[in-house]
This record gives sequence, C-alpha cells and structure tokens, in this order.
Amino acid sequence: YVFFESAGLISYDEQGKERWRRALGTFNNPYGMANSPMLVGSTLILQVDQDLDSYLLALSAKDGSVLWQTKRPEANHGYSTPVLYQPKGQPAQLIVSGSYQVCGFSVKTGEKLWWVEGMAWQAKSTPVVDGDMLYVHSWMADLGELVKLPPGKSWAQLLEEYDTDKDGKIAPAEAPDKEMARIWFLFDLDRSGFIEQKDYDVIQARNKAQSGLFAIALGGNGNLTAKAVQWKATKQLPNIPSPLLYRNVLYVLKEGGILTAYDPKTGNVLKAGRVEGALDAYFASPVAGDGKIYLAANTGKFAVLEAAPEWKV
Repeated sequence: YVFFESAGLISYDEQGKERWRRALGTFNNPYGMANSPMLVGSTLILQVDQDLDSYLLALSAKDGSVLWQTKRPEANHGYSTPVLYQPKGQPAQLIVSGSYQVCGFSVKTGEKLWWVEGMAWQAKSTPVVDGDMLYVHSWMADLGELVKLPPGKSWAQLLEEYDTDKDGKIAPAEAPDKEMARIWFLFDLDRSGFIEQKDYDVIQARNKAQSGLFAIALGGNGNLTAKAVQWKATKQLPNIPSPLLYRNVLYVLKEGGILTAYDPKTGNVLKAGRVEGALDAYFASPVAGDGKIYLAANTGKFAVLEAAPEWKV
C-alpha cells in the first residue's frame, strides 16, 4: 500500500500487480503531502493535513472502498503519521498529532474520542506510544520570528491601517511586513492571492500556538488537557525528527546535532549535548537497536551512540 500525491492510494500484490487505486484529488499543502499510509488489520488509514479541508480517511484494504472519512477543520498543513493505541479490553484507537491538538480516534468508526490541546500549529513528527503513555513532540517557529505582525489588531483595525485600496482584503504589496510576500503561502491559505478575514483568523490562532514535548497518560474521553499531561518540556526541541523511546530513556534530536535524553516518567533531563563529530542538520529521526542509537544527518554524516542515560558517541 503506497501513497503518491499525484496518484493517490494504490495497492499492489506480491508480484507487483496493481490491485486497486483511489485518487484523492489535489491538496492544499505548500510543501506537498508527506503523511504515510497506515495499515490496521484490514483497514488502511491516511492522515490528510492541509491548509483547508483536512481529514482522516479509512479505506478497505481489500478493494479501496471508503469505510469512513472524518473531517478535521482545525488542522493546518502537517506531516505526521498516526500511531496505533490498543487499550486493554477496548477497541483500538488511532492517535493523531495535528494542529493545536493530539487526538484519539476510533479505528472502526473514525469518531473523535479524546484530545489534548496546547500543541504547535504544524505537526511533523510521529507520536510514540508506550503502554498507556504517549510521548508527542510538537514544534513550529513562532510567526513573529519570521515576520513582524502587528500585535493585537482586529481584522477591522488591520484593514483600516493597511488596506490602501479599500477592497476588504490585504494584497502582498499592502502587507504589514514586506517580508511576508516572500512566504505568502503561510498567510494566504486558500491561494487566492490575498489575505482575507478567514486567513487572518488562522494566522492569529497560529501565532498563539505553543511548542513542546509532552508526556500524556492515555485513557478517558473528551478534553483531557487538564488531567492527562504528566510533564512538558519546552527547550532544545527539534523541528522534524520524531522522539525515540529506548530502554526506558526518551531521546529527542534537535537540528544541529543536539541530543537530549529524558527520564520518561518525570521529564527530568538526563543528558543534553552535541553529537561531536556529526554536528549537522538532521531531518531523519533517530533509530535504535543492539544497545545503540543511530543518527543520519542531511549531508551524510552518520553517528553511532551508546544508548544510555549518559549517552556517548
């Protein structure tokens, strides 16, 4: 089972013969789609996060027919792939990391069962499940770090000050910060060429979002934000690599080659340091085996570490 942005979801048999395919149309994602399909029994799942009309899709693995589709209107473009959570004595759940929330959905029906708020607006890494604990990393640069946005202005105030032609929308030439034109796709969500009120509402929500590494106790229904978060870390967070849980230590790898080891029960930092000899940009997630951690950097540097609270190269 494979997913290509231009072709959709396709299934092949063991000889490479196509069994079925389902086109999914065009996507509103400025960097292209990168979410991987997920097979749960006889159900194929795809998380489709885009700037408009995000959804979670379930197909029959046998013939590609749609089993259910759940709309996720709060989600902006993102690149995370769901993970499976199997509560004891209960039906399986999908755990989905997306804009502002991490959520649990029924595998069978697509019903949204629970959620925890406080995430960044763009999800990239994959959550980690360990028994009834979830570790999820959610990071995105503050829009204020990219451009200068006028703080606290309502849409009417923004139009009054910057809409010089009085057409009720903001063109690139009218932007509060001229740097916005360079990354206009982050603000013009429907690709109309203008910032309109619906775009501005999303921009404001994005600007209030927070980043973090969360430890969440699973179990329960509805909004679990107040009671499920066991600890949260906010420093040395990566942009893209997913967390790694191995031999009772939680590792996160920040671009530049900074590796932080956490006690997964308390969130205490066990060791944070640079991966000497392999300081570089990292997009790939760390993997582990044989008592070692393996790191692959963008330019081909490769590091092998002893997996331990006091890890070493």
